Amino acid sequence: MVCPIQYCLNYKGLAYTTIYIEYQDVEAVCKEAGIPPSTTKPDGTPKYTLPSIIDPTTGTVGSDSFRIAKYLDKAYPETPVVLPAGTKGLQAAFVEGLFPKMLPLVKLGIDFSASKFITEKSEAYFRRVRGAEWGPGVTLKDLYPKTQDEKDVQWKNLEKAFEGIGNWIGKENKFIMGDRPTFGDFVLAGFLRWARGLWGESSEEWKDISTCWGEGRWGKMLEDLDQYSCLLNNLNSKVLRL
Repeated sequence: MVCPIQYCLNYKGLAYTTIYIEYQDVEAVCKEAGIPPSTTKPDGTPKYTLPSIIDPTTGTVGSDSFRIAKYLDKAYPETPVVLPAGTKGLQAAFVEGLFPKMLPLVKLGIDFSASKFITEKSEAYFRRVRGAEWGPGVTLKDLYPKTQDEKDVQWKNLEKAFEGIGNWIGKENKFIMGDRPTFGDFVLAGFLRWARGLWGESSEEWKDISTCWGEGRWGKMLEDLDQYSCLLNNLNSKVLRL
């Protein structure tokens, strides 16, 4: 999934450098850079996640995409806003509701993406950690549908999920807030880019998502936002340095 903060930075026209980090090195690198944890693990210990930013202009470091987006709007008010005034709650609710709806996509793609997009050095760590997040002894292969019927069920669930997201946004709107993209749109675009990267632009899966579902709105949305995206060679973790 493409990082929503890269979308935000490009949309704002802010120059930055992307530093790629192996998954197993994330915590050590964040601690060394003074970047705070974004949340806590179930056992209460700090959890370091990416993207994170280091802004040498202001001396600010931060983690968590939503908090970073708020910081960028405040620190650079002359740039286009990604969390318009009075919409932070709406944006947060949209993003929070988006992740469970994308569960079928995760089940269909996460095992495949571990081999396709992640470096060999990080793959074993990624598989172990991400699998454990689903329960003791769970592997990423356990999440993938075992039969074509199971795959068809997940695919139908994904179609219904996008139908629901379309209803949230409304047929009359191009983006969440109308004609201009905001933070929630960039998060959704990240999932769409992930799906396009997983199966390829010429695949039947991507044709379904981009042209058949929602009367082609999802393919058009991604095309509209591609000007603010960065073409990444992998989905490895990253720190964004302004």
